[in-house]
Amino acid sequence: SKVSADCLLLSQKEWEGSFRFRFRFVPFPGRVTMMLMQSLGKALRPGSSAALKSGLVGGLQGAQSSFSSSSASLPEELPQIPEFEYTPKPYLGPSKEEVLATRKQFLNPAIFHYYEDPIMIVEGKQQYLYDEKGKRYLDAFGGIVTVSVGHSHPKLVKAVNEQNERIQHTTTIYLNDQVAMFGKELAAKLPPHLDSIYFVNSGSEANDLAILMARLYTGNYDILALRNCYHGMSLGTMGLTAHASWKYNVAQGFGIHHVMNP
Repeated sequence: SKVSADCLLLSQKEWEGSFRFRFRFVPFPGRVTMMLMQSLGKALRPGSSAALKSGLVGGLQGAQSSFSSSSASLPEELPQIPEFEYTPKPYLGPSKEEVLATRKQFLNPAIFHYYEDPIMIVEGKQQYLYDEKGKRYLDAFGGIVTVSVGHSHPKLVKAVNEQNERIQHTTTIYLNDQVAMFGKELAAKLPPHLDSIYFVNSGSEANDLAILMARLYTGNYDILALRNCYHGMSLGTMGLTAHASWKYNVAQGFGIHHVMNP
C-alpha cells in the first residue's frame, strides 16, 4: 500500500498479462493506492486490451497528480534513526556488483530483489542491518517476519554455538533431549488443548500439513480460503493462496474454494 507512482515501472508481454513491478517505499496516500488498484483490476480483466492501456495510464496519471498535490505536506528531511553504540565488522567479501552477477549466474532466476540498485546486507545487530559499506538500516521487515528476537541476539548466539559444538543434526528415529525439551517448553506457552508439537521448516510446509491433517481427521476434502490471502508457494499452498502474484500456470487448488473476508 506504499508505492511511489513516479517509480512504478511496468513491462508487458504481448497483452498476456505478465507484469513486473519495481518500486520504492515512501508514504503514499490511501486514495492513491485505491486508484491504482481499481485501475489495475479493470485493466487485467480477460479480453481488455484497450482497457489495459487506458486504465493503467489513467490510474498512474491520477496517482501522480494526487501524490504531487499531497507531497507538499511531507517533511523536507526524513527523521534520523537514533545513535547506536556498535561498529560493524569490516566487510572483506566480493563487491556488490560481483555478488549480483554471481547470483544471476548460479541461483534460481525466479528469485527477485527490490530496487534497480539492490541493497546488500552483510551483518545484523539487534534491530539494525548493515550493508557492505557499513551503512545502517532499521529492520522493520524481520526477514519476512522470521527474525523474532532481533539479529545476533547474544542469548540465541550462545545457545546455537553450544549446540553446534555438541551435535548439529540427527533424525527423529533417534532420541535427543533438546528437541523433546523444546517441544515441552513450547507446549507450556500454548492453550492446554494444544499440547502436541509438530516441527516443520517453513510456513508452506506447516500449511500443507494442516490441510492434510484436516482432511484425514474430518474425512472431508473441500477447504475454504479467503480471497487475497497468501499461504505459501508449494503446490498445495499455492492453490490455497488467492493472490495472482504468487501463482504459476499449473493445475492447483483442487477442492479449495476462495471466499470473501466476512
